[in-house]
Amino acid sequence: YPLPAIQRNTGGSERLLDVMFDYQDFHQVDTDSVDLEATLGDGFTEFGLHVNASGGNITLTCPSDVFSGANGERLAGMYRRVLEAMAADPTGDARATYLPETEALRLLEEWNRAVTIPGEECVHRAFEHQAAATPDALALTFEDTHLTYRELNERANRIAHHLIEQGAAPETLVAVCLERGIDLIPTLLGVLKSGAGYLPLDPSNPVERLGYILGDARASVVVTQQRHTDLVSTIHQGQMVVLDSDVDAAVIDARPATDPTVDVRADNLIYVIYTSGSTGTPKGVTLTHANVWRLLASVREQFAFGADDVWTLFHSYAFDVSVWEMWGALLHGGRLVVAPFEVLRSPHDFLDLMVTQRATILCQTPTAFRSLTTLAADGDPRIDELALRAVVFAGEKLEIGDLAPWTDRLGSEMPALVNMYGITETTVHSTYHQVTAADLASPHRNPIGSPLADLGIHLLDERGHLVPVGIPGEIHVAGPGVARGYLNRPDLTAERFVPDPYGPASSRMYRSGDLARRLADGTLEFLGRIDTQVKIRGYRIELGEIQA
Repeated sequence: YPLPAIQRNTGGSERLLDVMFDYQDFHQVDTDSVDLEATLGDGFTEFGLHVNASGGNITLTCPSDVFSGANGERLAGMYRRVLEAMAADPTGDARATYLPETEALRLLEEWNRAVTIPGEECVHRAFEHQAAATPDALALTFEDTHLTYRELNERANRIAHHLIEQGAAPETLVAVCLERGIDLIPTLLGVLKSGAGYLPLDPSNPVERLGYILGDARASVVVTQQRHTDLVSTIHQGQMVVLDSDVDAAVIDARPATDPTVDVRADNLIYVIYTSGSTGTPKGVTLTHANVWRLLASVREQFAFGADDVWTLFHSYAFDVSVWEMWGALLHGGRLVVAPFEVLRSPHDFLDLMVTQRATILCQTPTAFRSLTTLAADGDPRIDELALRAVVFAGEKLEIGDLAPWTDRLGSEMPALVNMYGITETTVHSTYHQVTAADLASPHRNPIGSPLADLGIHLLDERGHLVPVGIPGEIHVAGPGVARGYLNRPDLTAERFVPDPYGPASSRMYRSGDLARRLADGTLEFLGRIDTQVKIRGYRIELGEIQA
C-alpha cells in the first residue's frame, strides 16, 4: 500500500513519517515472490532521515538542513553503541541510553565540573563579621528610617536573647508574621542568632493557608505586630511575641545587645518555606545555613557583590528570592532597602524608589519586570537615571522577546541582564546566564546557562537515564544546594530527593519536574514543565491545591 496513498487517505496535511527505517535481512527468501533487486536503496528519499540496514552495513542519509554532519555522526555513534551493547549482552536493558563515550564525558565531567567551595559559615555569623568590620555603614532602609550595621546587629541581638528565653534553639522553628517594615530584618536575623530557623507567615496569605503551615511546622513561638494579633490568635494557641506592644517592646529593649553564644552549626536549620503542593496542601522545604552561605559564595566571580551595592527587598520574605536579596546585601556590606507594600503596587513609585535610593542590584520575576519595560518603552526619563548594574531574573520562564523595550533603550550590558533558573528545593538559584545580543536576536529561546560553580545538573529521561545533547530531559540538580527535604513528609522527600548515581556515595539530587535540553556548547535551554504546575508572578501553583 504506497505511502503517498496512505497520506492522501488520512486527509492530513502533515507528513505521517519523518524517519524511514528499512531493515533487510533475508535468511530464507522465496525468490519467486520477492524481488531482492527491487528493495529501497540508500539514496535520498523524501524522509528527514532514512536508515538502510542491508548486507551487514547500516547507512544513515538525511538532508543537511535536518541534521548537520556533526549531528549525523553523533546519531550514528549512538546507534553503534546500542548495537555493541546488544552484541555484548543480548539480555541487557533495552530501555537504557547508550551514549558515545565522548558525549558521556562531556555531560558528566566537562559540563558538570562542580568545584568544592572551602569553608562553611552560619549566615548570622557572617553578618556579625560584617557588622564588626563596618559598624557605621548603613545596612537597612525603610522609608525615612535607617539602621547602621551596628544598630541592626544590636537590635537583632536583643530579639535573639528574648527568643532564647522563650525556648528558641537550634533545630526549632520560630514563626514570623510581620508587615514589610524596619522590624522585619532585625527579627529574621534575631531568630537565626537564637539558633532557630524562621518560618515566614506572610499576613497577606489566606488565613487557612497560614493556619495549615503553622500547624504542620509545629512552631511554638510566633513573632508578630499588634495589627496581626487577632489573625495569629485564630491559628496559634502558643507563645506570641508582639514587637510593638508596650510590654514586649520594653522587655526586648532591656535585653543584652551583645551577640548570643549559641552552638549553631552550618548544617543547622535556617528556614522553612512552604510551596504549593500537588496533593492539595502546601509542603515545607527545609534549608540549612550551609545551603544559603554557599549560594552566595558560588557567584562571587560573576557578581562581585560589595559595600557599594544597594539592594531592594522586592519579594515577600515567604518567597525564596528574598533570601538572595537579604543576605546578598547584608553579607557583603551593602545596603538593603525594604520597599513598602504600596510602592510595590505602583511601577512609577517603585521606579522612583530605585532612582532615589541609587539601587544597583534588582531581583525580579519576568512578570514584574514587564512594568519597567513598559516605562522604558513609554520614554520615562527616570529610566536613564537608574544606577543599576545587574537585573537578576528568577521564579519563572523569561521570555527574551519581552525585554526588547528595555534593551532598545539601555542595551543588555549595563545593567547586565541575568537569567537564573532555580527552585526553592535547591536554594533559590541553580544556574547563571547573562543575556547577550545573540539571545535577543533569537527571542524564542529561553537560555538558563550553566550550573553554579558547586552544583551539577543532569537531564534525565523518565527512566533515569542521561539524555543526549539536544534532547529534552527532566532537570535534576545535585550538589550542596540541595535542601534537606520536605518537613514531616518522608514519603514526598523520598520521591523528589533521589540518590545521585553520578556523585559521591549517599549524595542526592532533586527531581525538579522541569524540562530542559543541553545545547552544543553545554549550556541549558529551559523548555517548561512535565506536569500541570503553573507559575503566577513567580509563585509555584499546583492545581491540586487550587482544586482542594
